[in-house]
Amino acid sequence: MASCMNQSPSSDEVQQLIIEWKSCLEQSIVCDSEMLTCIANTYTRDNRYKNYINQFSDGDLAEYLYTAILHHIDHG
Repeated sequence: MASCMNQSPSSDEVQQLIIEWKSCLEQSIVCDSEMLTCIANTYTRDNRYKNYINQFSDGDLAEYLYTAILHHIDHG
């Protein structure tokens, strides 16, 4: 996902990655819109998650993921 940060979070490629990520999660939890929103919020509001995620990019990957996940919820 970090390599896609030069694209819009709503791009087809990024949204396909969100679908694949969601599919992995669904192997162990129910991923309805409410759960995905909670996960997205955690990525940006909990510094433990935010710092962990952001170590994989030079930018704010956590915020990028948040935006991509919310786009998926709204348009997926």
